[in-house]
Amino acid sequence: EMPDVDYHVFHCDCDRAVNIEKHSMRFIESMKHRRITFRVVNGRGHCDLSAEAHLEYKRVIYRIFE
Repeated sequence: EMPDVDYHVFHCDCDRAVNIEKHSMRFIESMKHRRITFRVVNGRGHCDLSAEAHLEYKRVIYRIFE
């Protein structure tokens, strides 16, 4: 049972450690009744957010703790 909160998923499309179809897409499908924002970060690998995506990630985190 997952809490009723907003979920934000960032997935880098060149990630070889975590497969987008097997992990992120499966998670999103299982959570479709929740509030989810899904962001694909193009041209980046595992844990390698672009500067723009990193700023977006930080905005999400800071908003959670407001």
